[in-house]
Amino acid sequence: RHKLLHKSFFISLYVNCESSEGLLHLPLDQSREPLRAFAAFTYKLHKQGIFHADFSPGNVLYSKTPDGYEFCLIDNNRIRFRKYNRKRALRNLRRINLPLDRYAVFAMEYARLEHSDAMNTAQRMLFYHQVRKTWVSARKSLKRYLKVLTGLAYYKNSIVLKP
Repeated sequence: RHKLLHKSFFISLYVNCESSEGLLHLPLDQSREPLRAFAAFTYKLHKQGIFHADFSPGNVLYSKTPDGYEFCLIDNNRIRFRKYNRKRALRNLRRINLPLDRYAVFAMEYARLEHSDAMNTAQRMLFYHQVRKTWVSARKSLKRYLKVLTGLAYYKNSIVLKP
């Protein structure tokens, strides 16, 4: 009412899965198969035009099944439906923070499914990830600077000029 949220509903479904972040702590030889399955799941989402705005291992659950791996997205209020294009798809992966060896496995599988060059795919994924990291760091620094400047916060070794 009056442009404010008046009613809302929360609907949930229990799934017996664990966070994909657990895949990051497995030895590489044990994480290859689940990472390839995760890349296939991701590629399938993208091809269907499903882009999660907070696509990170913490928002993807998985479980091992007799047929392989099954994945489930959570925090679905940030899903956007767009037409597939490669740039959008690879940019959507910017929040996935994997060790370099796991990035290689993920990127190679994604590129194989996409019928594109694995090196180019890995470079683009890492580029978008690095841009995001730089942006987040710059934003935090600016926020900290503005707080100190306005006197809302005081940090060691900072000088605040009062009018």
